[in-house]
Amino acid sequence: MLFKADDKPHAFTMHTVWEGTQTKIYLNVKFGSQVHSIKFSLPDKEVKPVRTYNYARKRASNLSYLSNTINATRLFGQPAEVRSSSWLNLEGVDKKTKEVYVKTGSGTVNIGTQTDDFTELFFDSSKLSGRWILRKIPNVFEKSYMHGNNCYLFWKPPEQTPHAAQKSINTSCPCPMTILKDKERPKNLTKMSAKFQGDITILDESTFEGIAAAEGTWVDLYGHKFIYTSEFMDTLFQRMQSHLSRGGSITVDKEHDEVDNGFIVDVAMVQDPIKHIVVKGSYNGTLDDVEGLSPELMIQSAWNDEFLGWVPFDATPERVSLVTNPACKICWIQEK
Repeated sequence: MLFKADDKPHAFTMHTVWEGTQTKIYLNVKFGSQVHSIKFSLPDKEVKPVRTYNYARKRASNLSYLSNTINATRLFGQPAEVRSSSWLNLEGVDKKTKEVYVKTGSGTVNIGTQTDDFTELFFDSSKLSGRWILRKIPNVFEKSYMHGNNCYLFWKPPEQTPHAAQKSINTSCPCPMTILKDKERPKNLTKMSAKFQGDITILDESTFEGIAAAEGTWVDLYGHKFIYTSEFMDTLFQRMQSHLSRGGSITVDKEHDEVDNGFIVDVAMVQDPIKHIVVKGSYNGTLDDVEGLSPELMIQSAWNDEFLGWVPFDATPERVSLVTNPACKICWIQEK
């Protein structure tokens, strides 16, 4: 578990920290004489290194990665070292590391339900309030951005009822993908309700069927957030369908290596439980290690301030990649 289990309010602070050109956000929670922290990495880098406290304060006021709006914030991070209580309210330049610390929020937080993969936090402050969730998910980022096999997603969910008061809740993350080999092999591509725990079905030695894209929030390997709207899903499906109907090809590679060794042969839109595109394809190579699909698209997007992410409005499909570590689709991480 990330934090000690008790029912007491604990002092917390949020820090925006610059390590040269890299910006990070720390959530610090005080337990006795110790401060336990989660360090969140931000995807964008500064043009030039931030070295002074005054300049850092100006930059902190312009950052918009942390919002108290429900379902807006998506921060990805990992536990930092446990430090002394003096770190809780630290501000200024660290003499040893040259990191620049700016305190951007403070108040109290209560620890709610915790499992090995799920932590519930209740904030009381002007910056953060209500119920927030820290959930362990697979680390889909490049090693230069974040190390290790897992990381934590931090967000404020629509469900604000405490876990203990909810009648039914599933705190396990359905993100880890599994290959479904034992299902009945359909003769044709069929529209089905997706369970999302399994992103791909291996039909035989050379063919597969799986979910290529879905409505909701996606995060790329660099931490950039893309919001696939219902309208964009319709557009993407039309682009893929018309491309195939005109005799064009959507090729298949592996691990985004751009070595085409297969083709998408059919595509279908499924409405339930959310809009998602199911494709059927062939691949001349091993499928034993494949755990998901990842579309390669040329996307036109617009920035959305409310949800702090990019909203695609058009796309050109190029290929579908067979991957062993599928990207994490945030809205699949549901609590019930």
